[in-house]
Amino acid sequence: MASPQLLAYIQSLLRNGYREDQVRAYLLRGGYTAYDIEDAFRQLHQQTVLSASTAGPPPWLWIAGAVLGLSIGGILVAFFFAAPTAQLTLRAAPAQVEVRAGDSVTINDVVTSSGTVTVTHTLKDQTGNPVAFPVQQLLPGKGKQERSVPLDIPQKLPPGTYVMEVSAVDAKGKEATTTFSISVLAAKASCSDGIQNQAETGVDCGGQCASCPEVVSPGVPPTQPTGPITTAPPIAECPGGCNDYDFNTDDACIENQCVHTDKPAICGNGICNAGETSVTCPQDCGAGPSGPNADQVVEEARTVAPDDADRAVALCGSLPKATDRDGCFSVVASSAGKSDLCAQIVEDITRDQCLIDFALSKNEFDVCERIGNRYLRGSCNSLRNLRQLEQQRAVDEAYLDAAAAQAPPQPSGPQPTLCAEPRPSSCADNNDPVCADNQFTYKNACFACSTLSVSSYLAGACA
Repeated sequence: MASPQLLAYIQSLLRNGYREDQVRAYLLRGGYTAYDIEDAFRQLHQQTVLSASTAGPPPWLWIAGAVLGLSIGGILVAFFFAAPTAQLTLRAAPAQVEVRAGDSVTINDVVTSSGTVTVTHTLKDQTGNPVAFPVQQLLPGKGKQERSVPLDIPQKLPPGTYVMEVSAVDAKGKEATTTFSISVLAAKASCSDGIQNQAETGVDCGGQCASCPEVVSPGVPPTQPTGPITTAPPIAECPGGCNDYDFNTDDACIENQCVHTDKPAICGNGICNAGETSVTCPQDCGAGPSGPNADQVVEEARTVAPDDADRAVALCGSLPKATDRDGCFSVVASSAGKSDLCAQIVEDITRDQCLIDFALSKNEFDVCERIGNRYLRGSCNSLRNLRQLEQQRAVDEAYLDAAAAQAPPQPSGPQPTLCAEPRPSSCADNNDPVCADNQFTYKNACFACSTLSVSSYLAGACA
């Protein structure tokens, strides 16, 4: 089932006037699979049909249905008592479309059958050759069976796009097959991956791994170490950064650890510090039952955001509910015209929506790389490519218009007729004079074009 973010993004593009074929092309270029795109459009179409059906059918349709029901009732009874027809259907999709070599990917299967079924998962390259051992399982029973199957990706599988083929075969030999693409990323570097990387001086040794063995000539005993064996310290870094999205703290990465230091106590920082009261600082300590509610705080933050973004952020931070704060930060970012303020939002979906709004409404496509959701990030990049194409097309059209305006005017009056090849070898004797481009008058066009020095002519005698 397509994600709510993908459905919302497709609906926003359709509302902005883009055709379905354009949206499909943009999503494919953004990294979506054809399966995900078609599944999303199928859900949207189903929602449209269900919405249209709420009005109910016209009265005449009820009458027609009753008559039709009586006429085919016998057929339905026959079908009810007939032996059930064997059926086999298969649907499969990955829980994630990207996976690192050495990790596992979860495949969600839905199999409907009338008996025992054998399901096989095979990972293949683009030429159809298997790159991992097929995983085969037996599903006893019948009816609809849903399950999640974890499959291991080989550690040394090269990065690239691969095809997962899922097939189901029942006891009578009936088969159903489906395929989808999976992007395999490079394996995470480690001291046991069999690759010389991460500043290693040898394969899985040296650098931040254990020391490499000493290479000596045959027959010469290796030198024994005289002190403790040490390894290089790991690179000092804080994976994922240290931004805790709390404007009340200063964030830093110190000795491979994230350190968050409280900022000095000021009114409006969202914390009721010592010495502050509901009278001296209602933003932080509350204003009692008659104080402003969340909507009033958001409206005030919206008003001050264009001139004082820091104060607007402080107002949002004073809201006690996380959902209210996130909504307020989104409003402030839009009102101030600063996409960096979207980083204050804690909830992932709300933060991504805040960022992509800048791409949609302000053509600010630097935000694409800050979007966490892979699908929305791909869509943002596709939209950037579309806008660039539209800008280039506008430039091309302006150039063509300018060139057309500067083009010399086309000659007016009758245009000469070119003589066709091959030249005539004999002509009729009719009198229909023409003026050849050699300024001689000929009896008719045939006589003119039979002359090799003539290439074109005009009707009528030369002046």
